[in-house]
Amino acid sequence: MQSLPDYIRPAPFAENTRATDNPSDGANLLLLRQRTLSSYALPARLLLAALRLNGDTREMSDLDRCLLDSIGRILDSSSNRQQTIAAVNQFSSIALTRTRSPLKIPSPGSVELSDDEQLLIDAASRQLQGHHSAAVSRLQWLMDPETSRHFLQSIDIIADADCFRQHGMYALAPCPVRLGSQDDEKGIRHNSVLQCADLSLEERLVVNVTRVWVKCISLRISSLSAVHRLSSCLGLSGLDTTMHDILHRTAYHATRQFDVRCLCCEEVSPDEARLLATLAAVGHGLPGESVEHLNHWLPPTSVQSVLAKVSGNRKNIFQHDFSLPSRQWDFAGLAQRQILFDQDRTQQAEHNVH
Repeated sequence: MQSLPDYIRPAPFAENTRATDNPSDGANLLLLRQRTLSSYALPARLLLAALRLNGDTREMSDLDRCLLDSIGRILDSSSNRQQTIAAVNQFSSIALTRTRSPLKIPSPGSVELSDDEQLLIDAASRQLQGHHSAAVSRLQWLMDPETSRHFLQSIDIIADADCFRQHGMYALAPCPVRLGSQDDEKGIRHNSVLQCADLSLEERLVVNVTRVWVKCISLRISSLSAVHRLSSCLGLSGLDTTMHDILHRTAYHATRQFDVRCLCCEEVSPDEARLLATLAAVGHGLPGESVEHLNHWLPPTSVQSVLAKVSGNRKNIFQHDFSLPSRQWDFAGLAQRQILFDQDRTQQAEHNVH
């Protein structure tokens, strides 16, 4: 099929431009002004990260395979995860191999979205919001009608992933910057959870970053490089250095064994819950609570160093709709299940009790 030259593709929005859902409206051809990853909520960033990692022209490294596995688990930790991953792979495959002409897909870690990425995400967002005709109209510049149909079918499947259900129909739409959390103002304390699938999307991200950091030790890959690459892919500045500092100090200075589960484990360990509680307390401006949690596994000198590091990065981490909920964690209940995993570790190097 004949390619469309770049000069007749729609240009980004000007600041005061508006588009309508009417495919015949000429304004529909001007889709988006230039946007960065920080313009979008976490579901859109995860989808773009998967696309960019799959589109990297180099041979896929063990690290990138590990990161893609982790992204899949963050997107969907439910029993439907394999279906979601298949849909994300189809989304990426169509964007990378079945368009009228090769799309401009930046390398992982690029802050700005290309015009082609904006067209894809805007079309997917319209489909998510129920504006099918508008989604088809946007995709006509990039792919033929049959390919467009398959592309939007993948979006319909992805929409059923638990992270998209959490964020609703605007999960892929540009969002305003939001600092802090409304939970603080209302004093909300969420219930404790056991399954990773019941965590918020941001909590699952933190748990998976922790598990990737530990996994990279066995892969003989720099753990800092790994969390930096994942954080960069998602446009979350400060998360990598904060997590590395906590985990590095834990590895060298912990007063007891700190339990981090394998990537495939469906349950949260008591210590992973403590880490989530620590970061949530900092995000909600409760340093005393953070110290209380850190004291469970770090000596006082390390506690103060970690708290200073996390607090210094607070503005960078807890922004762009990224916030961890405060929970009434049932640490005793989580600890009661610890014996299942401790017993399993005596039998094999990497446990697989789920």
